[in-house]
Amino acid sequence: MGLAIATISSAITDLSVTGLTIKDIDEIPQAVINRDCPLLVPNPDNYVTRFIAEPDSFGAGSDRKWTATYTLNYLLLYAAVGAGRTTVIEKYSGMVSTAFAFFDAVLASSTLTGTVDFEPDMIGDFGIVDFSGTSFHSCAVSLNVKEFVN
Repeated sequence: MGLAIATISSAITDLSVTGLTIKDIDEIPQAVINRDCPLLVPNPDNYVTRFIAEPDSFGAGSDRKWTATYTLNYLLLYAAVGAGRTTVIEKYSGMVSTAFAFFDAVLASSTLTGTVDFEPDMIGDFGIVDFSGTSFHSCAVSLNVKEFVN
């Protein structure tokens, strides 16, 4: 048995958050337009960070048991900058609400397939990000994952 990062990413995609589209690691768009938003995508610049693998048993190869911990990083693209007739304050409020609705969906989930344990790690870096040449109101969302390997 190997790492289940693809399985876990798929399970995250299956979480239900009203009004939010969640993309899997094989669905990262090359371009995003305002009508695609709000959109949660794996961060293409640093999807997997803080990876640590610790042995849990003696042995070699597939006989050895491991615990892997790492962080999966996403970008919440809420709305294109300057889109619509609302002010930045209204966009900001909706972005914060959507980010924490995702946080709530993670907390309400009893399991993410492939994980032993998981928890929301961080919601932050609220601001403006350039994604494929377009500026979006955005924030970072991260999840800590623990899984047993072998």
